[in-house]
Amino acid sequence: MSLTSARKTCLVLHLGKKLHTNTAIEMQEKMDLMLSKKYKDSDSIKLTPGEVYIRLEWVGNLDQIIPFIDEAYYLRLEKAVN
Repeated sequence: MSLTSARKTCLVLHLGKKLHTNTAIEMQEKMDLMLSKKYKDSDSIKLTPGEVYIRLEWVGNLDQIIPFIDEAYYLRLEKAVN
């Protein structure tokens, strides 16, 4: 997980390009639906495979994104174990 201002101040969840590209796409769709905004419509830079982007100004409450952060954490742990 990282914060970046290169992508209009957002939190980036790094799931992993090799193992979790499709999972990241699905998670981004869920995030976009929950926030009622599509991240890719706000950024002209191509999304990196295996990453999920969260525009912090769209988040009304930290509790909204905690499940996504937890899932990203566990996916990264899974990668480390395998």
